[in-house]
Amino acid sequence: MEQILAVGAELKNTFCLTRESYAFISHHIGDLENYETLQSFETGIEHFKRLFRIEPQLVSADLHPDYLSTRYAQAYCREHEIP
Repeated sequence: MEQILAVGAELKNTFCLTRESYAFISHHIGDLENYETLQSFETGIEHFKRLFRIEPQLVSADLHPDYLSTRYAQAYCREHEIP
């Protein structure tokens, strides 16, 4: 079963990582409207990946092109060569 990163939307953001039949949902991060919140979002994802030993093969994101979470997901996929 593939491991998945779901990054959520712009407002009231959370993220989720999956492994096997488990889903690890983050704490409430808040609105991704500034650098500090985005940094907390990115740090949280990396922390969960290490903590739960997850390397996502799929990434799910909102299709809105201006959301910071969508841009993060696109950049993550490019960096990790995920289609």
